[in-house]
Amino acid sequence: MQLSVGDKVVCPGRGVGQITRLERLDLVEGFERYYVIEMPDKGLTLRVPVRTTEALGIRPIMSRAELACVLDTLRGMSRQLSEDYKKRQDWVRERLEIGGPVRIAKIVRDLTWHERRARLTKVDTDLLARGRDSLSAEIASVTDTKIAEARQMIDDALTAS
Repeated sequence: MQLSVGDKVVCPGRGVGQITRLERLDLVEGFERYYVIEMPDKGLTLRVPVRTTEALGIRPIMSRAELACVLDTLRGMSRQLSEDYKKRQDWVRERLEIGGPVRIAKIVRDLTWHERRARLTKVDTDLLARGRDSLSAEIASVTDTKIAEARQMIDDALTAS
């Protein structure tokens, strides 16, 4: 996957950022190229080796077509999650780390449904919040809106399910 300066990207565990430049640093092993990713909402600047972006799960933000799929997923039928909280939480964590926007939408939808029919643990609640925050930031970036508006889009889609 080739990324370019100006591309908006998602960094798992960090959020949405934009590649502002490409740096070449002289290290002991030789020269290494780095993407410089600015995340102004979080006050972060990341330097990520170009060769490790895929392994780290860094990806371009979703397209408008993917946004439509995300909203359809949120409106869709939820699947029942494991009643065993440890299995459920491991499954959710794994998908949050490696998941694209549709996977994250499935997590948000399924945990929201689980919350309505049963009680969520503190960890489940935190994972749901993490998924919603991640999805909200990406939707806001794609639609060029505020995060509050993106959260409302998520809520509206979940209500329609």
